[in-house]
Amino acid sequence: MNLVKRIMSKADVVIENFRPGTMAKLGISTEVLVKENPRLIVCSISGFGQTGPMSQEPAYDSVIQALSGLMSVTGFPDGIPTRVGTSIGDLSAGLFAYAAITTALYAREKTGKGTTIDISMLDGLFSLMEHGLMDSLALKINPERIGNRHPSITPFDAFTCKDRLIVICCGNDVLFSHLCDNLGLKDLPKDERFVTNAFRNENQQALKDLLEVPLKTDTAASWREKLEKAGIPVGLVLSVEEAENLEQIRFRNMVEHSGDKEVPGNPIKFGAYSSEISPLVPPKLDAEGPGIRKEFSE
Repeated sequence: MNLVKRIMSKADVVIENFRPGTMAKLGISTEVLVKENPRLIVCSISGFGQTGPMSQEPAYDSVIQALSGLMSVTGFPDGIPTRVGTSIGDLSAGLFAYAAITTALYAREKTGKGTTIDISMLDGLFSLMEHGLMDSLALKINPERIGNRHPSITPFDAFTCKDRLIVICCGNDVLFSHLCDNLGLKDLPKDERFVTNAFRNENQQALKDLLEVPLKTDTAASWREKLEKAGIPVGLVLSVEEAENLEQIRFRNMVEHSGDKEVPGNPIKFGAYSSEISPLVPPKLDAEGPGIRKEFSE
């Protein structure tokens, strides 16, 4: 533990994700660390945060998705609440930690002071509930599952084509009119059920059924090309394998090589710094340990 303390005394940032209280039991509580090293930034990431009645409960991503309300609004109305297809509770906590740490580092440049940071997976995912959360808080309306469509904009959904699904997003009347023109439904914007977004939202299923009639006569790729030329936001529903081979993904170096493996690239592109990841094979567990221990034992 003395070695750990020596390492921390020379560090800029310490990140830990033990259950709250574990660091104190180890004799290195976050508050004491910052007190002993005033410039140190200590970021604690946990399921429920360092305080509150649930702080000691164990947490996994699926538990957090369930408790945040996210699962309740994911899926279709006639289906069960559904987990998002990635560990978004874990990932969002990491992103909030990154934002907090960079903010704290900037503040330290101004004040010379470090700080503790308390990141909760539940806090993070709850805050990302966006319009559903605002409906619940401000309007006291409990959001429900609505599938792939947007809660307040129509048409804004995944539609069935001849071979696969395509996502079409018309955020205003002009785009809706262009969509109808390209689908051979020129009179549809004049239909009293669809003349405004509010009416389209009220009659979204009827509108979807009408739009899918021409869409089902051709492939999704063909419709994508036509609608994209018309300036309509559109995209195929790709598999992960298809997405990783998308020309835009490859052009942006979002698939890179590390050692002998393909790995995800860096989504943050700096103008003045390289965003490329290291091409070296990552070291095995404790491969660098002896050198690090020697460095801080002297």
